[in-house]
Amino acid sequence: MATGSGLFTFLRPRLRPQSTDIAAAATWGVAAATGALWFVQDTIGKYLIGNVVLLLSVSNLNHDIPK
Repeated sequence: MATGSGLFTFLRPRLRPQSTDIAAAATWGVAAATGALWFVQDTIGKYLIGNVVLLLSVSNLNHDIPK
């Protein structure tokens, strides 16, 4: 429990965070980090897939040209 560890002894007892407050903050932090990672991976994935498909189509066009 955070209040028993002495971390928040400078606060009045009414203002000290409860263990459920700390658990809720940690849960929201994990949810925010998960969402951010998903967004970054999704954005990078779409960018890379689009560029790889474009590069493959251009390289296939170059091979079809008779020399």
